[in-house]
Amino acid sequence: MKRYLIFGLLAALTASLAACSQAEPATEPTTQPTTEVEAQGPATAVPPGLPGRTPPSTAAQLASQAVTRTPAGIAIENGITLRGRVRWEGLASLFSQRNHPLQREVERFSVLTLSGGLLGGQSDSESFEFQVPADEAYLLKARISDGVNLWAMTPRLTGETMQDVSLETTYEAALVYAVEVEGAATSGSAGALKDSTGLTLFVGADRLVNTVKRVVNNALFWRVDYSIFTEMNESNIRAFGGGLGPFRPLDSLTSDPQPDYVPHIFMLNTSGEGPLFLDRILMSELNADRWAAIVVAEDIPPRVYRGLGGLDVAHGGTSVVYGEDKCFQWNGDECQIFRQVLVTYPLDPPAGVTPTEITSVDEFDGAHRPQWSWDQRKIAFHAYPNGRLDRAQIYVAASDGSGSTQLTFQTRGQNGATAPNWSPGNSRIVYVSDQESFSWDIWVMNSDGSGQENLTNGRVKFPNGPKFSPDGRRIVFYAQDDSSDGTSRGGPDNELWIMNRDGAGLRKITDNDADDETPVWGLNGIDVVYSVDQESWAASNVFTGQKLFGFPGITRGRYVSPVLAATPHVLIPTQAAIEAARVSEEGYVDKDWLAGKVESNQETEGYQVITPSNKPPSGNVLSDYRYEIFTAFTQTPIYQSDVGGWVPPVISWP
Repeated sequence: MKRYLIFGLLAALTASLAACSQAEPATEPTTQPTTEVEAQGPATAVPPGLPGRTPPSTAAQLASQAVTRTPAGIAIENGITLRGRVRWEGLASLFSQRNHPLQREVERFSVLTLSGGLLGGQSDSESFEFQVPADEAYLLKARISDGVNLWAMTPRLTGETMQDVSLETTYEAALVYAVEVEGAATSGSAGALKDSTGLTLFVGADRLVNTVKRVVNNALFWRVDYSIFTEMNESNIRAFGGGLGPFRPLDSLTSDPQPDYVPHIFMLNTSGEGPLFLDRILMSELNADRWAAIVVAEDIPPRVYRGLGGLDVAHGGTSVVYGEDKCFQWNGDECQIFRQVLVTYPLDPPAGVTPTEITSVDEFDGAHRPQWSWDQRKIAFHAYPNGRLDRAQIYVAASDGSGSTQLTFQTRGQNGATAPNWSPGNSRIVYVSDQESFSWDIWVMNSDGSGQENLTNGRVKFPNGPKFSPDGRRIVFYAQDDSSDGTSRGGPDNELWIMNRDGAGLRKITDNDADDETPVWGLNGIDVVYSVDQESWAASNVFTGQKLFGFPGITRGRYVSPVLAATPHVLIPTQAAIEAARVSEEGYVDKDWLAGKVESNQETEGYQVITPSNKPPSGNVLSDYRYEIFTAFTQTPIYQSDVGGWVPPVISWP
């Protein structure tokens, strides 16, 4: 029943999706999360709330009351009892799914006003009991001994109340503050907000709901002593996969649920025919059960001479940015000089639309490794302003290529500055430089080029491809593995590494005989997707290095630079496959049937990527059995698919 409700509502969401592109830029999360100051002895007044928030009860009002002290150390008059305990079931299941240890010992309970003012706390117990003023709503925080924090929000209290703290109540409280991000949740609305949140979590089909769960799970697994007031900000929500649109109020989530953005893998691919250069961009579901080619070099001559390079898609993004090798100087039919230019291409292109150049062959001697800002308004890249024999420098331009600004002006080292990546909120850029080390280092700077700082200082060899985590607290990259003797490869292989944003906590994630490269973060800030030997891709848990799954290799050729992004799309087969009765209710084509069609026409083994085409059928049976891309919000319902099928459990959130 739910899936029919979802499809019935999809058409109404088109306007909401269009509004996404008008969203204001996200703000950078607080560098050090603000948390409440734990009470040291009996409290006599309520501390002021966080800046910009108005507490439901001011300190002056409480101080004017006749004060008595409870055994919990809270100063209050005529208070009512608020009691509860920690419920472990949901949290234990979450940690078990990731094979991650959980310490079941409560260090401290705290009770706070909705604006963050601390009323009091209790220690060393799995249950709590507080005396608090009536006619107000409160927040409860349970801190586990190993750093995990759970939250709960109460309704307005009119009498003795039992309120447990659990994973579910943490989601509820976090969702309220995500929706109320511009102001405090007032006590008058807390009860209604809490009820709406419960309904929304039950529906579970909105992108904001699932994104809030990713933020919470990320904080739980990383043991971040976070405050709801600082973590549930616009920058974090969007960076964890919330997309480019504004937040929606809770009542709209329950009355008009929409599917979450779908996690997709975008990758460069070789066709396996002719010269082995990268000539197409694929878009695949996580387990490669459905896929499509969205850009193919041979479809856009004479723009592309050799191939494609470097691509990126923002979470919730609407366009892909990548490089095209374009011929700069011809000698008859032969190209004498070619350079890479950067282009953008919409994921839902109207008929006849071609990629848009945002750099030119006259401007740089090659532009590379483009990266969208988190709001898809800017692009960072490195380019060669003085020829390929000179140093690369990092630039930032608007999404249409205008206003290009050079950020680095390096004069030392051989390579310059390369491979930029934005932090959530777009205030910082991490990149690679060899100005102080022959083997390169990971550096970071402000988005205007100031404050350049070396993070690795020669501790790893040849690091590359740094990426900020969705909460901006960690950086993942790849580098050579000194512990490997390289006997089977002729030298050290590349492994994945992780460190804190200040360079501390450096450690290796993977340890094998393959070249693990170009990692990107999963939407939960817990898993990474990366290239394996430049032939396939895989996903692993960053805590243990345990491989979650690998690309099954259903098409020929190499797979390079995978990018995980949440986009409003699903992949479905064409009508021909449906009429042949070889499509499941979830929209998947029978693989044996498809393989047989491919083999009979091309005399090859396995599956081929069939290029989408606007041309009418020409008699080639392959053109009748391709995949196409549809938006999840406006697709024609030629098959029925449950919402759960659009959000694979791996990489999104457990």
